[in-house]
Amino acid sequence: MSDSVRMTVQEVADILHVDRQSVRVMIQQGVVSWGTCFKMPNSRHYSYVISRRKFNEEFGIGGDSVG
Repeated sequence: MSDSVRMTVQEVADILHVDRQSVRVMIQQGVVSWGTCFKMPNSRHYSYVISRRKFNEEFGIGGDSVG
């Protein structure tokens, strides 16, 4: 796992043992506190921002994570 402040959709999917689309839908529907998404004007695609610190806190991973 990376030490970066943000996580990828793939990292989260691997940890939760779900597919990437499930992670995207959870974020889009606002059912998780550790991620958000946005869509630029005239774009069909979302961009996802997942906080490693918030994710780790929610799932009790690590303790010294930065983010």
